[in-house]
Amino acid sequence: MSKKEKSLPKDDFLTQEAKEEAATAPAYTLDIPEDEIWTYHIEGLQAPRIGKEVKNKRKKQILVVVILVIAIASSN
Repeated sequence: MSKKEKSLPKDDFLTQEAKEEAATAPAYTLDIPEDEIWTYHIEGLQAPRIGKEVKNKRKKQILVVVILVIAIASSN
């Protein structure tokens, strides 16, 4: 028994019920092949860009810094 289990009262109805439910609950598994996990596409959203380079990364970083500097300067 772990420390957490020892600290709970033995007559705690909700704890006992949760343990019983967990013991009888069916195990769910997804049958998605490993090579198809990241190939799905949700209509209206861009496909995931995992492992792909970002185009114009340096320009985007500079643009973010300039916008932040302008926002900070104009907030005073």
